[in-house]
Amino acid sequence: MKRFQNCVFAGACVALAMVVSPNGANADPSNIKVRTDIRTQALWEDHLDFGQLSNDPIDSQLVEARLTVKGNLADDVKFYLQGRGVKNWGEGGSVDSDTGEVAGRDDFLEWRQSWIEFGNVAGYAPLSVRFGRQRVKEDRGLWWNRDFDAISVIYDASLFEGKLTVGQNLAEYRTSNDTFNQDNQDIFRVLAETSWQWKYGQYFETRFAYQHDYSEMENVGSIINGTDRDESDADLFWGGVRVKGDIGGLRPELEKTRVNYRVDLMAVAGSDDVQTSTSGPGDRRTVSALQENDVFGWGLDAELSVPLPVPTKPLLILGYAFGSGDEDSTDTDDDAFRQTGLDGNTSRPGIATGSLHNYGSILRPDLSNIHIVTAGLTIPFTPATDLTTMYHYYHLDEEDASIPTSGIDAPLNGTDSELGHGLDVMLNMDLTKQFGIPDETINRVALKTTLGAFKAGEAYGLGEDETAYRGQVELRFRF
Repeated sequence: MKRFQNCVFAGACVALAMVVSPNGANADPSNIKVRTDIRTQALWEDHLDFGQLSNDPIDSQLVEARLTVKGNLADDVKFYLQGRGVKNWGEGGSVDSDTGEVAGRDDFLEWRQSWIEFGNVAGYAPLSVRFGRQRVKEDRGLWWNRDFDAISVIYDASLFEGKLTVGQNLAEYRTSNDTFNQDNQDIFRVLAETSWQWKYGQYFETRFAYQHDYSEMENVGSIINGTDRDESDADLFWGGVRVKGDIGGLRPELEKTRVNYRVDLMAVAGSDDVQTSTSGPGDRRTVSALQENDVFGWGLDAELSVPLPVPTKPLLILGYAFGSGDEDSTDTDDDAFRQTGLDGNTSRPGIATGSLHNYGSILRPDLSNIHIVTAGLTIPFTPATDLTTMYHYYHLDEEDASIPTSGIDAPLNGTDSELGHGLDVMLNMDLTKQFGIPDETINRVALKTTLGAFKAGEAYGLGEDETAYRGQVELRFRF
């Protein structure tokens, strides 16, 4: 029943808009657009355990159908509705190219977004308010790229933009019941961001996030669910700045260039109640200990994009990312940086037309206890086809036996720091433009192919020098 709450809420908002807007009842149907997207995906992964767990190669396929309805109910009233259905085959599950989220293996229907936005609030044109389930997103995906139940206040002027979002996920919106677990519920969030164009092409941005986890911990000795357990209750604050722009625009004596820079500096602070449990009885677990940790960590993500003077106009990408680690895991001070939990770490590198995981498609680490050096090249062969190659070198900040959200199944040895090397090659092609396919029925047909390899470093112990592979092919149709 809960998964339909947002549908009811959206319908109520649309009705409200027609009441409060004098033009609502006579809204122009041409302002309402319906879009259908069909996505097929084939995924293959091999040797993710470096031969230590005897895992077989994994392959999976999916078909996703997405329906989007959006438009204007009146001059200052917008709405957006989106849902999808996913059919899976195989063992690997699906990957959401929009958010970077790895979905489950089950088939599901999902209600993604349903919001309504009122503009020109109190007669002030730059100000608007949005209610409902909405995508909170920033370009890099470092902070957030998720669908979220919230109320947002948005300010959008020519040189300054700002957004304040308050809310929490209220229910499970998938029929598979595999995403709304203990670590997603009862977490209240406040998100804020600003962007100021202080000089033409030069931006200074700030971001802030707060989360309050009020789900509460079970007492020591309690018997808990083995697959849906609440291991952490954290009250945390994040703050950060981003500067970006064109280097030539920083100095008047330099000719305008396409050399772009971006630097993100971030920090997290607060407290975290951590639960430890032991296996049993049966398939359940028993709470064995509770500990409160003081949290303070910081992170950095920087990138430079340089056009090369050759006919195909390739773009060289150089990057470095760092997330602090915890020097002593036995004390009550946690110095490791952690991301907000709404992050996707997925974006379009350089001038590529398709998205790729910021830190490699195989390892897929969070920005925590890690150094990542990146070098890449994006080549636009034609206006409809581009090729991107990205190399990553990974090194732990502090020696540890694990890293957050790794795509590798093999364990770390806990005594070495070099994680290894990753390489991704991504081809994007708009088939409609490339081959002149008529768009009377199909607006767009797009192909994305990604091939990845990861060679393990000494931190993987017996797995050192072993190589994991991953291939993914997507074909998208838009009607």
